[in-house]
Amino acid sequence: MEIMRKYKTELTELLYVDPVPILQLAQSKNIITDREYKKIKCISDSEKQVIELLDTVMWKSSNVCQEFLKILKDVQDTYPQLVELFPEIEETPSAPPSLSIEARPGTSLDEEHGVYQMRSKPRGYCVIINNKHFVRKDREGTDVDAAYLTKVFKWLHFEVVQHNDQTAGEIHSTMEKYRQQDHSNRDCFVCCILSHGSKGTIAGTDGCSVPIREITSYFTGLKCPTLVKKPKVFFIQACQGGNCQQPVRVQGDFEGHEMEPEEDTGTNTIPNDSDFLLGMATLEGYLSFRFPDKGSYYIQALCKNLELLCPRNYDILSILTIVNREVSEESIPRAKQMPEPRYTLTKELRFPTF
Repeated sequence: MEIMRKYKTELTELLYVDPVPILQLAQSKNIITDREYKKIKCISDSEKQVIELLDTVMWKSSNVCQEFLKILKDVQDTYPQLVELFPEIEETPSAPPSLSIEARPGTSLDEEHGVYQMRSKPRGYCVIINNKHFVRKDREGTDVDAAYLTKVFKWLHFEVVQHNDQTAGEIHSTMEKYRQQDHSNRDCFVCCILSHGSKGTIAGTDGCSVPIREITSYFTGLKCPTLVKKPKVFFIQACQGGNCQQPVRVQGDFEGHEMEPEEDTGTNTIPNDSDFLLGMATLEGYLSFRFPDKGSYYIQALCKNLELLCPRNYDILSILTIVNREVSEESIPRAKQMPEPRYTLTKELRFPTF
């Protein structure tokens, strides 16, 4: 990896003349995925194609970087100047091997290095609660969000289960159902809730509210022991108040009287337990926004960046930081939206695509 960083400029200058052969070889050797190959091919500028290829490889493991350097030898006829560069690369000392590479008994190397294990297939359940039909007004565009979440989490090797138009009681029943599941052979649990909401709560289609804390508390170590020390991830697309003027052409995920004072339920929405991540579409007290034809700003940005950055081995908090920036920079008429992650994770959380 360090060698590739050191010679990135030289490799870019040599490969950008015709990046197709090295791209095809990297794909055929499974150094990059088919999805990564197609994304790189869609870039019109050949130099940017090479930069994207090198960045993609470098975000993977050191072993992948070594495999990439090996295949460069196979294309020296196509890129003759590599012949001159390779002796210099091969003379560059690599990092010495670790003397303690083996993990302790009962742990994986990922766990030993502060990363949650994510190897089981399926990785775990991804439960999507998609509340569209309400008495006052339907949440148009939510099906677009649900479809994108389904696509992305299936690609990330999750078993996706969608529940539509759930009342408050049904939301509780769904959480209880998955609390009782045996997650022993799964590495993670994900729950995505698309609905209206107010401070600290999610709305059922019957208009009754469910505190977010109650939803997450179904999966504490005491209540769901087969998820102990495993990441429990919740993404919430819902307003958390009405403190923003309703813009034109977008809808707010807020069910209730506009600007009506509400009881402050506080920000205590994660249980007093480790290994939780709560991705909120907006700060408490504020609206979140959704296009009726394109879906919500938050879920669309989340799914897009999961697709782009999971193959590059980004951890979820880094991805959510980028999502925060992109959503906050959106041009919403007379309004802004700022997502908020809350977490008690104890390790880095990555979603491998292989």
